[in-house]
Amino acid sequence: MSVIDAVLLGILQGLTEFLPISSSGHLTILQSILGIKDTPMLFSVLLHLSTLVAVCLCLKDEVLYILRHPFGRLTRLLVSATAPTVVIALLLKYLFPATFSGEHLGFCFIITSIFLLFSHFLPSFSRKFEDISHRDALVMGIFQGIATLPGISRSSSGILSGALCGLSRDSVARFSFLMSIPAILGALVLDLFTLEASALSELPVMGVILGCLCAAVVGYGCVKWMMRLISRGRLLSFSIYTAVVGVLCIIDKYVTHLIF
Repeated sequence: MSVIDAVLLGILQGLTEFLPISSSGHLTILQSILGIKDTPMLFSVLLHLSTLVAVCLCLKDEVLYILRHPFGRLTRLLVSATAPTVVIALLLKYLFPATFSGEHLGFCFIITSIFLLFSHFLPSFSRKFEDISHRDALVMGIFQGIATLPGISRSSSGILSGALCGLSRDSVARFSFLMSIPAILGALVLDLFTLEASALSELPVMGVILGCLCAAVVGYGCVKWMMRLISRGRLLSFSIYTAVVGVLCIIDKYVTHLIF
């Protein structure tokens, strides 16, 4: 992996981790284009850490509240959301292992497009952030578990499920991004379990630094931007984009074979 590859992967990670277009799906595509069969595990860990820092900075008030009240209501809501995510993610990985290697990537992008399309046309409800219940968190956690499949966006699943629960767009934006913190942290911990001690020597140091910096800066900007877009209900363009990407992936998978 070259320095340029690392920078491109860092930028893409920062962009797609929080935009409703699926980070795992886009990373799979870019790795195929660049000829990178497997992203070095240490670099994946550091990219996850960079985006985790970005979202924590954007939601610093909520994060500080959780740290000051580790057993408070907001912490319990996040536990209610994270528990079904973990269970569903493990079940999906066991039942449909080929999907996690990008086998059905195009179809998963289409699902993301459908999620966003429904989110765009659903009316804005009045239930505020303070009104989020454990039932709401559970529903959003189930959708987030489905979104562990490459190509299905975690952001899109959070937006749709929050809207179906009757939450206001602002509440959906805040809670769905808060839900991403334990999800990203969980992915980081899982990566650490498979990390080899010799991994650091295999990576270009400047590439790692620049890639992580790009992931953090771009991720921070994307969270801020997405929170405004969700609040205004402007998601149709993302729905069109993911539909086009999905169709192109399906065509390439079964006809052209240019990437996969």
